[in-house]
Amino acid sequence: MRLNNKGFAISSIMYLILVMAITMVSLVLLLLNNRRLILESQKQSLIKKYEGIIDSGMTYNFEYTGKVQEFKVPMTGYYKVELWGSSGSTYGGAGAYTSGIIKLNKKSVLYVVVGGTDGYNGGRNKDTISNANLKYGGGSTDIRLVTNSDVLNFDSLKSRIMVAAGGGSVTSNDGDATSGIGGALTGINGISHSAVKANETNELVYYGSGGTQESGGSGGTQATSGGFGYGGTYGTYSDGHQGAYGGGGYYGGGGSTWHSGSGGGSSYISGYIGCNSIDQNSTSDNIIHTNSPIHYSGYVFSNPIMISGDNSIPNYNGKGYAKITFIGVDSN
Repeated sequence: MRLNNKGFAISSIMYLILVMAITMVSLVLLLLNNRRLILESQKQSLIKKYEGIIDSGMTYNFEYTGKVQEFKVPMTGYYKVELWGSSGSTYGGAGAYTSGIIKLNKKSVLYVVVGGTDGYNGGRNKDTISNANLKYGGGSTDIRLVTNSDVLNFDSLKSRIMVAAGGGSVTSNDGDATSGIGGALTGINGISHSAVKANETNELVYYGSGGTQESGGSGGTQATSGGFGYGGTYGTYSDGHQGAYGGGGYYGGGGSTWHSGSGGGSSYISGYIGCNSIDQNSTSDNIIHTNSPIHYSGYVFSNPIMISGDNSIPNYNGKGYAKITFIGVDSN
């Protein structure tokens, strides 16, 4: 079969139209696929951007239980941590308040120890069982990285990255006798009964002093000083009058004797200027301080706040309390 010039031209035009149609269809399919990829990318970007906002404000509350509690980080992001130390058992000084913002990775675990008015977590020295006839300092509330059934285990205590101090206690609040308050960098001293003050001298003091960043508060005569994580033990006067245990804290307050207040503990926040962190190689027999506010773990809080116990701080019936609030994911 032979094509004349006219037939050849018509065939060429039809072939050209077919090629153009195939090309256009291919371009349309390519554009549609690119659009699908763009939409999917935007979808994933929006999910990443707003997944934290959806859960932003989610709060985890920890009340006093007398046991170590766990916080398993549900999502990588920024969290606000707030702690309240406990007040002492009788006419107790208020516990301190601490807070800060920290970035946490999903599935990491923090251990929360909430202090009690029964002295749990440092307010009854190293006694494991409370006695209703004794006057205990308030237990501190803290966040730590290592757990142990004994909350005063040294390796567990040195892993604390935030501590809200407990307040001291006193046998009676008459005669101006006052418990020491859970402090910020330094705990507040107890105050003796007016009748007791008349018997005090430079060498003879019955109240307990507040804990600091490097040592426990001094105990009154016949009482003992506080230590790393716990308050001092009460002393007994010659007539049989007992004092009170010091409050728990980063370092605990000193115990008291007679009708005198015990000292409040000190607080600690990794990253808070003025805090003196413990060296990772420290042992209970050889505590070394780094002169740095940053904990050896590298965890550090931004926007840290530390307030001595007073009426402006919610006291949750005097007991300790902890709250962790999810703020959001990293925007970068």
